[in-house]
Amino acid sequence: MPELASTLLPLLALFGVFWLLIIRPQSKRNKAMAELHAALAEGDRVITTSGILGTVRGLDGDKVSLEVSSRRGDHGRTRRYRGQGAGPR
Repeated sequence: MPELASTLLPLLALFGVFWLLIIRPQSKRNKAMAELHAALAEGDRVITTSGILGTVRGLDGDKVSLEVSSRRGDHGRTRRYRGQGAGPR
């Protein structure tokens, strides 16, 4: 029985460290991002994970319609899923 405990204890400790350093912080980030996505409203200025700057012009369920513009003054619209990372700017 002591051999089993000496084998399992390091594995359990490794899992505990793994959970504290990787799993727990990532779940906190996911929760915070979900709250940001839920709080999006029309007129909010956002930046996507790909670096596109835009203004929210419409919300349809899990889709966000962004208005983007270029330096030349051209305007366009793009639709993205909320889960693709549109956060406040």
